[in-house]
Amino acid sequence: MIAVECLIVGVVLPWLQGQFDMDTGSKAVTSACTDMLKVGQRRLRHRLKKRYFDDVPASQLRHTSPIDSMSDEQWRALVEMWSSQKHKEKCETNRLNRGKVKCQQRTGSRSYVEHFHALVMNNWNIIYVY
Repeated sequence: MIAVECLIVGVVLPWLQGQFDMDTGSKAVTSACTDMLKVGQRRLRHRLKKRYFDDVPASQLRHTSPIDSMSDEQWRALVEMWSSQKHKEKCETNRLNRGKVKCQQRTGSRSYVEHFHALVMNNWNIIYVY
């Protein structure tokens, strides 16, 4: 088991079971909890990079963790990853690819399929093309 799944089984699911009436042994519940934790971790890393790494000179980079929930070792690993040439090349490639997108999604936080379904449910005259 990976660390996130261990955290879910040991901490999150028992807490959720006490808060809500749900089957914590269900694959769907475990998958949803794993996804929420991964998204939260990714969002945290993004905010940390934006605040403490981007546009900060190398001489002024922090050597200790800026938050209590992260050890100094974990912080140094993140800084090392962000500083690596491979990571910088990947970020640049992603930036260029995002610039090539011609039709930006403007449906808010829902997918195209959900948006289409909402339009159909609101009695829009939509022609189905197959």
